[in-house]
Amino acid sequence: DNRTVASFLSQQKKNFTTHSSNFLLFHPRFLETNSNPFKKKKSIIIMKMIASLVGFFAMYETSANRLLLQTQQTPTTPAYTYVPPALPATPMTELVCAIAAGQPGSCAGTVVQPQTIGFRFKAICDGVASCAGATLNIFYPENGALWEMEGLWFGAPNAGADAVVNVGNYNPTLRIDLGMIECSEVGSCFNTKFNLMGVDLGDFLCGVPGACDGCTITDWSDPANPLTQDCTAIAKLAWL
Repeated sequence: DNRTVASFLSQQKKNFTTHSSNFLLFHPRFLETNSNPFKKKKSIIIMKMIASLVGFFAMYETSANRLLLQTQQTPTTPAYTYVPPALPATPMTELVCAIAAGQPGSCAGTVVQPQTIGFRFKAICDGVASCAGATLNIFYPENGALWEMEGLWFGAPNAGADAVVNVGNYNPTLRIDLGMIECSEVGSCFNTKFNLMGVDLGDFLCGVPGACDGCTITDWSDPANPLTQDCTAIAKLAWL
C-alpha cells in the first residue's frame, strides 16, 4: 500500500544520506577542508611530532654546546715551575780564610771549593787555625785555559794544621804553574796533606822550625804511581 511504499522510500533516503556522508568524509575535496575531523587529528599528530623533534634538537644542541665548552676549557697550569739556568759564577782570584777556628764563618773543619778559578788565583789562611782540619779543593776544568796560580799561604799558628789541600788540573793539554806554598808560623802546615795533579810547583817555604812537621806533598800526575814526599824534603827552610 502507499504507507508501506512511503516508509520504504524514507528508509532508503536515510541510508543514502548516511552513505553519502561517509563517502564525503573520504572525498579528496572534503579531506582538504578544515571541517574534516580526520584532517584535524592528523594535523595534531604532525604538530606533536614537530614539537618532539624541536625538543630533541634543542636538547642535542644544549648538550653539544656544553661538550664544546668543556673541550675549550683553558689548559691547566703545568705542575712544574720554570727555573732559569744559573749564570756562570764570576771567576774567583782570591780566597781568604782569616777567621780563627771556633768563630762564626771560620773555614776550619769545612769543605771549601771555589766554583770558578780565575787567573793567578791565591788562597790565604792567616787566622789562628783558620783552615785547621779543612778540605780545600781547587780544581781547574778540562776546558780550562788558565795556566798560572799564584800560591797558597798559611800565615798564622796552626792555620792549616791537619788540612787537606787538593789542587787538580783536569785539562790534559796543559799544566798549571803553582808559584809557591808558604807555611810561615809554628804549626802552620802541621800534618797538612797537599795533593797536586797536573801542577808544577815552584817554591815550598817553611818559615820557622815546626811550621811543616808531619806535612806531606803528593804528585798525582800519574794516578797509577803517585809520588809522596815530606814537605821538609823539598822545602826551603827559611831559618837555615
